[in-house]
Order: sequence, then C-alpha cells, then structure tokens
Amino acid sequence: MRDIGELLDVPKSTVHNVIARFKETGTNERRAGSGRPRTARTVRNMRRIIARIGRNPNSRKNSLRKMGKALGIGRMSVRRIIVNDIGAKSRKKARGQSLNENSRQKRLDRCKRLKQRFCAGRHRKILFTDEKLFDVEQSFNPQNHRDWSVKPLPLEQRIVARQQKPKQVMVWAGVHWKYGKTPLVFVPDGQRMDGKIYRDMLENSVFPWVGRTFQSKEGWTFQQDGAPSHKAEETQVMIGTNCPSFISVDISPKRANGEWPPSSPDLSPMDYSIWGILQEEACSNPHQSVQALKESLIKAWDKIPLETVQKAVDDFPKRLSMCIGAKGGYFEKK
Repeated sequence: MRDIGELLDVPKSTVHNVIARFKETGTNERRAGSGRPRTARTVRNMRRIIARIGRNPNSRKNSLRKMGKALGIGRMSVRRIIVNDIGAKSRKKARGQSLNENSRQKRLDRCKRLKQRFCAGRHRKILFTDEKLFDVEQSFNPQNHRDWSVKPLPLEQRIVARQQKPKQVMVWAGVHWKYGKTPLVFVPDGQRMDGKIYRDMLENSVFPWVGRTFQSKEGWTFQQDGAPSHKAEETQVMIGTNCPSFISVDISPKRANGEWPPSSPDLSPMDYSIWGILQEEACSNPHQSVQALKESLIKAWDKIPLETVQKAVDDFPKRLSMCIGAKGGYFEKK
C-alpha cells in the first residue's frame, strides 16, 4: 500500500480505504446511505416546488427567493432542485399579435395557399415590403444590453435616457432575394402614412426603382401587409396595374378576400429579420435630430449584405410551414 500511495502521491490510508471498499462492495462508488443526509433537496421539497410551479409558473410569483422562504430552505437549494432534480428551465416571455379563432383560421388557410403558390423556390421572386417608425432615441433592451465592468458602474453611466414624445420618422423599404434592397423611402416629416401618401410613394419612388432594377419581362410579386394605408381598393388597383402579380390584402372585414394572412409580422422578412438588424445598427446611439437619424438609417441600410437578405427571404416558406403546423397559431423558429 505504501508503494501504491507513493506512486499515486496519495496517503496510504486512502489506498487502504479504497481497497477495503472494493472488497466489501465490489465497486469504488460511495456506500448507499453514506455521507450527510439531505435536508433541502428532499423528495418532499421537490414535490412541493413542482406543485407551486404547476399552480403558477410566473417567476415573479414564484421567484427562487420566495419559494425558498416558503419551504424554509436557501435560494440556491431551490435552484438546484429546479435545475438539477426536476430539470425545469426559466422561459422568457414573448410578444405576439393578438390572435382569435377567426384570425387563426385565416392564417392557417392563407398560409396553405401561399405555400402552394410560392413552392419550388418561387418565393424568391417576391418583393417583400413594409413600413416602420424609428425615433431619435437609443434602442434599448434591458435583457440583452448590458455593460461589462470589474467595478460597479455609477447609475449615471447605466441610464438610457427616454423622452415622452421623441421625434420620429416613418420609413418604407423592401427586400428581394435576387436584387437585394430597395432604397429607403422616408415619409415627409410631420405626416403619417395614409392611402394617398402611400400611393404617391409607390408612383414616385417604388415603381421607378422597380423599372430600373427588374428586367422588362421578369415575373415577380409585390407583397405588403394589411396596414390601413394598403387596404384601399384604389391602392390595390394601382399595384395590380404596375406589378406582374401581387399578394392582395383584405379591403375590409366584410370583404375579407385577401391573400396575406392577418396579424402576421412573424411571416414577413422585414418584420422578423430586416427591421431588427437595421435598428440594432442605426440606433445603437441616440440622435440629435431627425436628419441625423435618417443619415444613420441610410448608412446602416447600405451595410446590410445581400446574403443576409437572402437568408431572411428563404426563411419565409419555412415559417409558412411552421404556421401551418401550429394551425395558424403562434410558433417559434428554432
């Protein structure tokens, strides 16, 4: 034993105990029931925690500290029970459009038709378009935007200032798998996008770009969502006259014969990808004026590569399939 202890650089008593345990049990595992008995991670506490989570999974109602206080054990013991023994995880809340049974059914039916219409790569011929409001303030997500530091940072350095009514600008843009990005089109300051402004923008900015970019006999499809400014019959007639094909939207609840699914930003590449990329890049810092914001948006827009646009567009048929799988309800892309 002394020779083994010297070879392994461990005490002779350790070698003796290991050999004795192996002779006794046939293994080097700890004897059943040995060691200090558990007082916190017990079966009873596991069941109590499972019951509390089952009644109310909200982490604000059932924080680690609150559950530990109720059970008479430490916060870290509660965490070990939840993570190691029960195998549960905390899940972030997610935002989504309000969906009733009628809108779910419309999403399901229209996703099926769109999937069939744009199968075999035909989704790459769609020009996806949308509008978004940007303001001069710094974009801020308290969950993801954090500062690393060795020493505590003063509150003054961690504040992201907010105004009650920051200056804003509305932007229109579109993306296409082959031709990339349209130019950014800004709605005139102080005006909101209505049907007339939207049609003027299509006539003066969008269709001229299309004429310069797309080949004369090339088949492509114009897409827009069901925003109020898009619904006018006059608008859809204009789009049908100037585009080889388009995805129609509901003109009114009584004339719900459109093709684009309602309440579906999760199906538009502009919403689920491009706008977020643009905001993250252009609004990482506050802007002193709307003009400075516009310049920052244009600069950031020009930096988005074609590969990013193509990836976002190619997610469209996948999302149609996921929406169908969710029967028109909420879905989450892995």
